Amino acid sequence: MTSLHKNLPVGEIHIPYSWQYNNATERLAATGFLAEDVGKLAWQLDNNSIWLLSSVTPTWVQVGGVASGTEAALLYLECRKGSGGTIAVGKPVYQSGYNLGGWIEVELAEADVPGSMPCIGLAQETLTTAATGQVVVAGRLSGFNTTSWSDGDPLYVDVTAGDLTNTKPAGATTGIQKVGSVLYSHPSQGVVLVSGANRTNDLPNLGENKTWKGDASGYPQEADFPTIIFGADYQREESLAESQTTLNTYQDKVTLTTPALTGTYRVGWSAMFNNNDKAGFGRLYNVTDAVVIGDEIPVRFKDSADKYWPFGTAHEVLFTGASKTFKVQWRDGAGGQTQSIKDAYIEFWRVS
Repeated sequence: MTSLHKNLPVGEIHIPYSWQYNNATERLAATGFLAEDVGKLAWQLDNNSIWLLSSVTPTWVQVGGVASGTEAALLYLECRKGSGGTIAVGKPVYQSGYNLGGWIEVELAEADVPGSMPCIGLAQETLTTAATGQVVVAGRLSGFNTTSWSDGDPLYVDVTAGDLTNTKPAGATTGIQKVGSVLYSHPSQGVVLVSGANRTNDLPNLGENKTWKGDASGYPQEADFPTIIFGADYQREESLAESQTTLNTYQDKVTLTTPALTGTYRVGWSAMFNNNDKAGFGRLYNVTDAVVIGDEIPVRFKDSADKYWPFGTAHEVLFTGASKTFKVQWRDGAGGQTQSIKDAYIEFWRVS
């Protein structure tokens, strides 16, 4: 498949097509089409028209054209409103059906109604069920009120049917489609550059606390955040400065209070001790449940006064929807001897 390239004042548009014919006679004389060719496009050079192959006979239906002028160029589709009423100039529309008489049936596009998206273009003239009119797919659309926006504003399909907005619409189920930008803001002679028609060119908005997850086909699907085993559930408190005691009752060195949790967590602690061959003890204490986590650790070793040695443990703790408070504590064995501690910390992380 190749593409027709049409230069615009601000860039270039690309129209995919499968065949190219010099004129209608050449197009109508073409043969050898296969069933899989139905629905593909042909470009007729003499009048810049776009034709859809609707059967292998062949049967052709004109679906648009490229109209050129000295200052602008348009790609448009021949359309009618699919039901009663009218569609005004500049309104975004979606395809609601197709008529074998040779036109696309359209209705007003609406960003938060999946069946009313994507927008295939903006109406260039008033559309009814009675007469075929043009819908601009790409190019410069002018002659309508654009004072709701400023020059250069992006334009998106709005959540109000048939409206455009310069603000990306919000909402978890809202489709996001930018369909152009404002070239000139004016009450009656406004100009919009139409682009991005017939496709949603942004991921839809997400619900709160949701993320994107690829499915087996590689398509993004909305999903809940996965359970984080080690990350947001991780917490740590520390006290690095040296502290001393001569008491034989437990003293607090560092405290950690968790949020309300449910599940199994591993709680660990560590600290550096120095006691110059005097018996001391350290522990991790669960204040909430009034229990020692693991065992009380005896701390005694012979070394010079400037040497510290690490001690600590880690154990699993079950949480049932409430918070818990833990403390690293230390004491002298008999009382009256100096016990030193520093670089103490408590940390916990989710296991299951």
